[in-house]
Amino acid sequence: PGAYSETLEEALLLSESLPSGYKRNRLSVPNMRCGSCVAKIEKTLGNLEGVIAVRANLSRKQLSIDWSAQCGMQSALQALQELGFTAVLVGELDTTTDNESKRYLRATAVAGFAAGNIMMLSVAVWAGADQATQTLFHSLSAILAVIAIAYSGSIFFQ
Repeated sequence: PGAYSETLEEALLLSESLPSGYKRNRLSVPNMRCGSCVAKIEKTLGNLEGVIAVRANLSRKQLSIDWSAQCGMQSALQALQELGFTAVLVGELDTTTDNESKRYLRATAVAGFAAGNIMMLSVAVWAGADQATQTLFHSLSAILAVIAIAYSGSIFFQ
């Protein structure tokens, strides 16, 4: 009840009816980032009364919940919020996912740019550059590597 009543009504409208009489909803969970998140969500929601089955897909950042009419979805939504995850019913506009995708694309572009330039600098070093040039190229490569690790790697460090 309360803050979840509107979401529960939406869940009922967007749910898929299963032959067993249960309902199935798909949720987008954009801040699910690792295998530990998947395990935590599946374990916590799987132990709730009224929740029949939970399957989390990390690569799609989606969650599938099979639930019975006796408060399964409401308790699942509350548990997700208590765990610190943002869940949006699939079918709603979710700008968080778009922002995450853009962030991943930028991180990949920075890493690719740095890797490409480091390879070009190393070719010059191995082609027989003098000592001063080698030292300069090694320093530039180190700077590019630190930038790539700090920016692109921050996603993994989180």
